[in-house]
Amino acid sequence: MRSQLRTVARSITVVGAAIGVLVAAFVVIVVWWFAGLVLLLGGQVLPGWALGGVLLVLSATLWRYGVATRLPEAKIRRVLPRWSVVWTAVLTGLGALLGALGDLNADYRVLEPPGPNGCQAVVRETSFLFSGNGEVYAVQFAGIGLRQGSWFADDGGRPVAQGDYELTWGSSGILTVRGTPGNPVYPGLHDLGCS
Repeated sequence: MRSQLRTVARSITVVGAAIGVLVAAFVVIVVWWFAGLVLLLGGQVLPGWALGGVLLVLSATLWRYGVATRLPEAKIRRVLPRWSVVWTAVLTGLGALLGALGDLNADYRVLEPPGPNGCQAVVRETSFLFSGNGEVYAVQFAGIGLRQGSWFADDGGRPVAQGDYELTWGSSGILTVRGTPGNPVYPGLHDLGCS
């Protein structure tokens, strides 16, 4: 009897953790979608959609393990309706998939030099046909970066990839993205609000 209770308690804990990780994945996807989010790990950029996708897989793995340890189905239903878990997982997966599709031709770069307070600038550039665009992220503590600005480039230009930018630091960072007379960039001036 005690071992059954321990198994059920462990299963409830694992399923609860799975739901917690799923909610975290959903929040990451929503923040990435609306505010722009990147994670900088050891000089490598992890977009918000990828982080949400990894958390979704972790949640599914925990859920599968928790349910496989024979948690009675009625206990799961009492904690949270199944449809809410399924819809949260579907929306999170859809957000991660759309993000991955949008990043098929994206180029992420960590710009040098870093700021005096450890802040770093990360740029994401994409282009399609005759249009290019870019976004700049200010990465601060724990490697978390939020979008600070964006620009459009004519003729599918990627000015940062071509070296047509200047990054200066004072109390905050200023990224100046330049185009050419035939391929303008608008807007070209971006404040990196690092504190």
